[in-house]
Amino acid sequence: MTALPSPQARRLTRPRWTEPRLLLGVVLVLVAVALGARVFAGAESYQRVWMTTRALDAGEPLTQADVTPVRVRLFAAVSAYLDANRPVPVGYLLTRTVGTHELLPFAALRPAAGDPTSRLVAVPVTPGHLPGGLASGDRVDVWVTPHAATGGPAGAPRLVVADVSVVDRDGGGQTLGVSETLTDVVVSVPAFQVAALIAAIQTGSVDLVVVPQ
Repeated sequence: MTALPSPQARRLTRPRWTEPRLLLGVVLVLVAVALGARVFAGAESYQRVWMTTRALDAGEPLTQADVTPVRVRLFAAVSAYLDANRPVPVGYLLTRTVGTHELLPFAALRPAAGDPTSRLVAVPVTPGHLPGGLASGDRVDVWVTPHAATGGPAGAPRLVVADVSVVDRDGGGQTLGVSETLTDVVVSVPAFQVAALIAAIQTGSVDLVVVPQ
């Protein structure tokens, strides 16, 4: 009887980085790590702002029950909305209609007559960006056009505060050049909007638009 030949032993080899399965595993691990880092970073970029719980009409006073905090990703635009980490400005009046579940912007509110929480802010405006006949007692909207790093406009104008009262004009102009002088227009602004207005002024050029009375 003829004996069958013994199978030849195979030498174990170490896996090499060039093997397709090993490379695929490494790629999957790297993708998982990258996605995890992105999700973690995205969670840090959310901000808390106030959102309406019902439709609000122009002229209506704001109450605590009219808003609820939500987490959103607005990036630079977050400065235009009410920070939910701060108290609700109860008693402030709506300057326009705001829909249900709409983020509540600073520009949609103004203090009631005689409100003691207003502050006086000097707004620097260049010639041609405010009405020539602007005077104390006029009401204006404050718009800001952001500047790019090179000095030109970087984006569309945005409304920062709405329907605020002009208290004084030319409260001390600043000369920028031979023919360009800043006009300081002092406006009465709700205290909760002061930080947003000052921050916006630092980013671009200001336009004042008169609100018809």
